[in-house]
Amino acid sequence: MLRTAIGSRGGEMPVMTMTFHALSAAMKGFAPLTLKPQDSEEKRFVDLFDMCHAMTYTVMDQQGRHASEKMDTDVVEAWAKLGLPAERLTLGIPLFAVKNGAVPATYQEIVTQEPSIISSGQERTKEGFFFVNAASAAKKVQLAEERGIAGLMIWELGQDVLEDHGNILREVWNAAKNKGFLHRLLGFSFKEDHLFSCFSVRLLLLKGHAVGHEAIAEAFEAVL
Repeated sequence: MLRTAIGSRGGEMPVMTMTFHALSAAMKGFAPLTLKPQDSEEKRFVDLFDMCHAMTYTVMDQQGRHASEKMDTDVVEAWAKLGLPAERLTLGIPLFAVKNGAVPATYQEIVTQEPSIISSGQERTKEGFFFVNAASAAKKVQLAEERGIAGLMIWELGQDVLEDHGNILREVWNAAKNKGFLHRLLGFSFKEDHLFSCFSVRLLLLKGHAVGHEAIAEAFEAVL
């Protein structure tokens, strides 16, 4: 109904997304759901969305880690086992750190308190907070490319380091360019200027939320 209403007003078709907790029980719950709109063929629930975001950061393992490589792999495999379309699935990248029994801290906060973690390669602070570092984030891009899923979602950009040095979004962006992932996701290369216009409004809106965030602004300027 939303797609039809927006499309009938001459606007761009919306990008419809949903989120779910990255547990097999959750997937098993919505995997068999279908809908049969009036005068049209039956659709699966997941096919109503352009992307289904797996919140892999809502689950901590026995080592107190979230959004781990194993969690990512388990979600992708469970999704495939249920016969759900890979091109609808995205995996979450958290920009916050977790510790059992403690309030989560943003990536910006832990870097401010412990600047050496940017270059140390560690995934845990001295106080025991686990976080997804630049290398791990880049690996998620590689996994997404190898498994043919829709991509990655980040929660959330405001928690990233605002400076270029140590910025996780920059690492994700560079990894995606190096893997050719952006071409498959967006459907064009950076030389195909005539196709940029159809994405300009959406990218400008995203860029509008990035005031003062050089990494985001420069990244979208490169596309626009």
